[in-house]
Amino acid sequence: MKAMNCLLLTVIAAGVLSAGAVSAADVKIATVNMTRVMKAHPETKANMTVLEKQKTEFENELKALKEQREKMEKEFKVVKESAENRALSEDVRREKVKEAEEKFQALMKFNDEMRETAIKRQKQFSDQGQRMAERVQEKIAEAVREYAKKKGYTLVLDSAVQGMSGLDGVVYAEEKMDDTAEILKITGGSEPGK
Repeated sequence: MKAMNCLLLTVIAAGVLSAGAVSAADVKIATVNMTRVMKAHPETKANMTVLEKQKTEFENELKALKEQREKMEKEFKVVKESAENRALSEDVRREKVKEAEEKFQALMKFNDEMRETAIKRQKQFSDQGQRMAERVQEKIAEAVREYAKKKGYTLVLDSAVQGMSGLDGVVYAEEKMDDTAEILKITGGSEPGK
């Protein structure tokens, strides 16, 4: 995805720079480290708090399910051992075997449900995190677009993007082209230690 974005940005930049109607003197380019802006955005921090709370709730739910499974395993073991007790009559042992089979089936069903619950919760957690991040990314992108129009930029590049080769998408840009600090101010982002 990042590689495609980098390739697309390169193609767009080449198109802008080579367009007959736009001369190099008319091109005004800025860079923004979108990763820094995203991490510093107040909603990102709030989202992380929500996700951490949900993660703790999920871990507690999973712990309770594991404890319930352990209880069911112990109950199964007790019934299974009593079914093997030769001191009991054949009829009682048959009843215990039947009971042990039922407990084993219930345990297997519970294990399946527990696994499904864990997978479902992890997917919900992941999907919610993705949706939250996308909302923040769109707000930041809109702020960058408005800023770029206001400042008369022809092109704004994400200096945090890596290309297909693993190299930075923006190999070189003068420091004065970096408008990350301005975008941080606009979006209300604050970086630790700054």
